[in-house]
Amino acid sequence: MESDPQANVLRLAHIYETGLVLHCLSAVCRLGIPDLLADGRITVSELAARSGASEEPLRRVLRFISDHDIVLFDGYTVALTDLGRLLRKEHPLSMWTSFAAPGPADVAHAIASSLRTGRAAAEEVFHAPFWKYLAAHPAEQDLFDDLMRRQAQGLALNCIPALAWPGGGTVADVGGGLGLMLAAVLDQDPTLCGILVEQPQVLKRAREFLSARHLAHRCQLRHSSLFEPAPPADVYLLSFILHDWGDKDAEKILNAVTSNAAENAVLRIFERLIPEDGRPHASKQFDIGMLLLLGEGRERTARELEGLLRRTGWEIDEIIPAYGTIDMIQARRADG
Repeated sequence: MESDPQANVLRLAHIYETGLVLHCLSAVCRLGIPDLLADGRITVSELAARSGASEEPLRRVLRFISDHDIVLFDGYTVALTDLGRLLRKEHPLSMWTSFAAPGPADVAHAIASSLRTGRAAAEEVFHAPFWKYLAAHPAEQDLFDDLMRRQAQGLALNCIPALAWPGGGTVADVGGGLGLMLAAVLDQDPTLCGILVEQPQVLKRAREFLSARHLAHRCQLRHSSLFEPAPPADVYLLSFILHDWGDKDAEKILNAVTSNAAENAVLRIFERLIPEDGRPHASKQFDIGMLLLLGEGRERTARELEGLLRRTGWEIDEIIPAYGTIDMIQARRADG
């Protein structure tokens, strides 16, 4: 039976509206409005004055997002709903940086350029590759770093304790940022040692973080690129590293890990795997995000990742759901 054309028109209109909601939420988060509403209902005029917004446009945006249960709005005053409170910075489950940090929403309007050229839309919008744009804009770099920190924190708290780690062994986190994941691993067993492999500018902050966690004496800091040979270790971590790169570069990263890995070494990769059965999955949304921001970066299916691993000397041992839509792919040396 043919579907109802009018119903389909309404469905498409809803999709269009959802895109506008995203941009409005990004704007109110960047103005700090959810935090200004933390203490309860205030007038729109006071909110505009405190946020630096123009009152009339702000009133119109608040009226619109009230249709989506973000705020309670009566035309003159506004308050957060339970859903809207998740946009506060200090909420334990805060989604603030997901909307405030620079990302796919800022460049999605240029996706037609990506379809024509295969290059990242970010390069057209920002007139620079995404990473270089962030480096040139410290405030936005800080927002993006906070988003990555919150993601790693959720993974560390919910996944790392459930995995077995080799007592007395060494765990190397390649491209591990500040060391959130590695710190969570070291907390599991006082006999474990860690190696954090990162860029020099990141290691300075990582040293402060690990010292505050009283773990600096158990963790070596190695300044290196992803493409240089990784140090010897019993377990290697690659957390959301491979999805930043196309297949050729991803293979180079895996080969760099392989170069010093012992025959019995274990590789644990955290990524969002795209289902091969076609069912809806959040990984497809993140895949488009990688296309928009990085061009060749991509989320992969288990089969695609298996091919990368096989070509670089690894075999998948198991795949387990790690946290939300994130999977942990464990691999061992093919010749081990």
